[in-house]
This record gives sequence, C-alpha cells and structure tokens, in this order.
Amino acid sequence: MSLSKPEKRVKDKTILTGRDDLIPREKWIPASEMETELQILNDKHGIFNDAFQKILTEHKMESEVAFFSLCTSTRPFHLSPKWRTFIELFKNVDFVVQSNAGIIPQKWFTSFPYLNYEGEPTIVGTPLYKEVLGNRLDSFLTHHPYPYILANFTPNQRNTTPTIEVLERLKGNGTIKDFSVIPNSKLYESARRDGWGKPNGKGAMFPTLHRFILDSLREQLDHWASDDGVSSRNGKNRTLRKRL
Repeated sequence: MSLSKPEKRVKDKTILTGRDDLIPREKWIPASEMETELQILNDKHGIFNDAFQKILTEHKMESEVAFFSLCTSTRPFHLSPKWRTFIELFKNVDFVVQSNAGIIPQKWFTSFPYLNYEGEPTIVGTPLYKEVLGNRLDSFLTHHPYPYILANFTPNQRNTTPTIEVLERLKGNGTIKDFSVIPNSKLYESARRDGWGKPNGKGAMFPTLHRFILDSLREQLDHWASDDGVSSRNGKNRTLRKRL
C-alpha cells in the first residue's frame, strides 16, 4: 500500500496537517476540539463520522484477511515501532487501525483528522466508547466482509471485550468466516514472564512486539493460508516464517 505524505513523524499535533481526501480543508476543525476522548466520541462537528462514512464507501478489500490493532500516539501510525514492524513482517493482510477516532485502513493513515486527534488511551472504557467502537466495527465489517479477522489486542485493553463481542456475532451470522484475537491471557502472561526486553522483546512500551506474540500472529495466518489458500497481492504468509 503506497502512502502519501507526510512521511515524517508529526511533531506537533496542534498544527493541522494531512490529506484532505476524507474531509475538505474548509471543514477542518482546530486540534483543540479533538484533544479529548469525549470530544472525539461526541463528534460535535461530525468530522469523525463523515470520515468514517467516506471510508465505508471508498475502502477496497485487497486481501482476505483484515489485521486490526490499536492506534499509536506516533503519527502517521505506520512510523510507530509497532505498526512499522507489522507492515514489514506481514505482507498479505489489509492493515486497519482501531481507535476512538474511527476504523482507519492503511490508505488513510495520512488523512485528516487522523494525524491531529489525541486518543487519551489511558482512560477507562466508558459505555459511550464501547457503543461507538462496537457500532463502527460492526458497520465496517458488514460493508467489507473479510473472511478472516486477525486482531492484535491484549487481554487488558479496553477495546478487547467489545471487539470480541462484535466478531463473535458476525461469525455467528456468517458475515465473517473466522477470527482470532492475539494474544490471549495465557500467551500474554508467558511473554510477560519471559520479559519485555531483549532478546525476545522490544521493551515494555511494545508488549505486542514480543517474539512469542509475533510468532503466534504469524502461525494464525499460516493456519488460515494452509486451510483455505488465503492469498493476496503479495502471496501467502507462510513465506514469512524465515523473516521472523
């Protein structure tokens, strides 16, 4: 997936930037009006809903697998250590960020408002958060019914339970074929006991980059590939085994 500028990390999110392919520039709002989760979820100006609706209309599935993980404070997302690692390692999936700001496929990582909002990731998940997140995920996957969903969320993250609830419902009604949320509690605890640092980890800030978890993500993709011939523009994921 090619990405338009900016290709440099955004240093000051208060300076509005990004492509205007989702929201025309005359409708951009100040960063001060999207710096808290309540502002983002209430969406007084309709910016986040308008962007999401356009994504629903314009997104094109390029793989049979959608790979979800949370947003990062680093913008654009693909310049963060987490997303940079995922994009480097896994070549036959469509990458999608899940955030309180929306469901954001890779094509729109550099689009306004996704370079400027503040996600407040440390606050507890509220009923409004769970409702908005669940509705958006359900809508996105109903419009774009990927057969397989690979979700990289840790057991203690506030979005994990509402995400699993949506995925279980969509699998039950036949919208998706299968899903996996990695790591589960057992795998996460195994990685924690091994240690978040070297040789197998990348530090406590990036627990999902631990080798145990990356191996499990790869193995799930290999399983789907061997069972059902999952393919994409870049071939099967079993070819990644040597790279991990």
